[in-house]
Amino acid sequence: MILILILCLVIHSAYYVFLFSRLVRYTETAVAQKQDGLSIVVCYKDEEKNISESLPSLLEQEFSELILVDDNSSDGTLEVLKQYESDKIKVISIKKETAGKKNAQSIGISEASYQRILLTDADCQMVSKTWSSYMTEKGSSFVLGYGPMVKSKGIVSVFSRYETYVSAIQYLSYALVGLPYMGVGRNLLIDKTLVTKQASVIKGKHLASGDDDLMINALANKTNTRICIHPDSFVYSKPKKTLRAFLKQKTRHISTSIYYKPLHQLLLGAFSSSQILFYLTVFYCFMFSSVNAAYLLGIVAIKWAIQMSINYSLMKKLKEQDLFWKIPVLDVLFCTYLVIMPIYYFFNKNSSHWN
Repeated sequence: MILILILCLVIHSAYYVFLFSRLVRYTETAVAQKQDGLSIVVCYKDEEKNISESLPSLLEQEFSELILVDDNSSDGTLEVLKQYESDKIKVISIKKETAGKKNAQSIGISEASYQRILLTDADCQMVSKTWSSYMTEKGSSFVLGYGPMVKSKGIVSVFSRYETYVSAIQYLSYALVGLPYMGVGRNLLIDKTLVTKQASVIKGKHLASGDDDLMINALANKTNTRICIHPDSFVYSKPKKTLRAFLKQKTRHISTSIYYKPLHQLLLGAFSSSQILFYLTVFYCFMFSSVNAAYLLGIVAIKWAIQMSINYSLMKKLKEQDLFWKIPVLDVLFCTYLVIMPIYYFFNKNSSHWN
């Protein structure tokens, strides 16, 4: 059992030492410059109460065109959006009851007048007036940005922030080594021409979710994709407050991961599996083995030390420093989450729609 424990430690730690450390060494070179020929697309679903809170930060950005897509809202979302309509702001209404966000976003992209399209969500807040300028300065077909969660009290909210952070250091680091596999629709730049011409190769068209994940997985590569992690390019969302809401949100994400390319599935699977097997082996040894407890705690301490040494710089770079000293607890919770999530998804597949 000790050999299994050490093997898991080596595999999991290797991701931090050889992969995530690339993000530590990454130097952001983006500068805020005036950008022409940019469309911003945002989809809405029953967001009447939140529009006045989120839309102003969008209106402060530099853009050539803002497309607001209402996906058959049952409240007054469409009427509120119509109040903002102008020469530069286009409001689109979709009346199909089962359309879903993927369809709404696809329509918004098709209606865009410019090749460069910046995607974000209806509940997002930009931290600065230069968000769009930083995200479009890269000059690539795809630019992957960071979409952290707003700091909030409660264990679910704290864990939601940590899970978002761990996901981000993965997709950002993979992009840096030439293996981009996903992006987040809260903060993503795409090339309309490329996406439109290559739409046929994007998998999972029958899914209601996965519009951003599967688009990047199918079309992004080491030459057409860059990242942007300048603090002024961050886009914040409010975390879920209840465990049920959080798990329901994540079912939409897990439903798309099975359509990733085999190499991506293998690498991501090895990271998660080594985490799960490590803690399961520790638990087994504590309960049923004669292995010295101090020896086991020493191995666990080594794991945490390696992770924290890398996370210290990453959390500072991504403005998540307050999570640093919570890593030991959050790491165990993350393992529990990795075990529970597939089980929850199996019994709640129908919850992976947008509402």
